[in-house]
Amino acid sequence: MDSIDPLYIPGTGTPAHGGLSFEQALELNMELIKNSKVCCWESAEINPILDKQNISGKYSFEILDLVTKSLIENY
Repeated sequence: MDSIDPLYIPGTGTPAHGGLSFEQALELNMELIKNSKVCCWESAEINPILDKQNISGKYSFEILDLVTKSLIENY
């Protein structure tokens, strides 16, 4: 989550201004899970104290949900 622009993930201790867009982060994660060498996948650091509107939680859960569904359907 730290690599995503704070426009999408404001609730991180290390914001990446000019970082990935939501779409780029989703595409990157979808591509990573296609590689047979990937045996573990983690999406980390959401700090709710830094995001009172839970924008970070909504975007990060959407990525998690879509990637998990893709894993179930395709692998």
